[in-house]
Amino acid sequence: MLLQETIVRRDEDKSFTECDGYPTAEWLLSVSQNSEDSDYLFVKEMLLRLFPEGVGNATATGRTSNNPKGRNKEAVNQDPGSQLTTKLDPNKLKYMKDRLFERRRILQDPVGIAMEKARKINKHIAHAIANNPQLRKQPTQQ
Repeated sequence: MLLQETIVRRDEDKSFTECDGYPTAEWLLSVSQNSEDSDYLFVKEMLLRLFPEGVGNATATGRTSNNPKGRNKEAVNQDPGSQLTTKLDPNKLKYMKDRLFERRRILQDPVGIAMEKARKINKHIAHAIANNPQLRKQPTQQ
């Protein structure tokens, strides 16, 4: 399969695709190099760049956490309205997934492995939001 892919593959450019209104290819390449082999760090930097004012209660899927208060179940008093979440912008999510796929291809992963790693974008986004309080800020309404 790898041999066939090599034969069929056209001369690919080893850079990121430029999209209007999104970070430049040079910025993405520098962040990718700084992240070394960590997809999480790459996704975190893209999140900080694409959502400079934070995401608030938004998640990648729009679903609330199944375990919002941690493991201590007796302390949970669930208000149905307290866990309202919204979904992140689907265009930005697609952009991030595509750039993660391109990053894995630049790191010379085969297409199948690059696709599998790009599918984990929601997991990386959830971890980045959970670990960075500045991303959980409520964006200002304009």
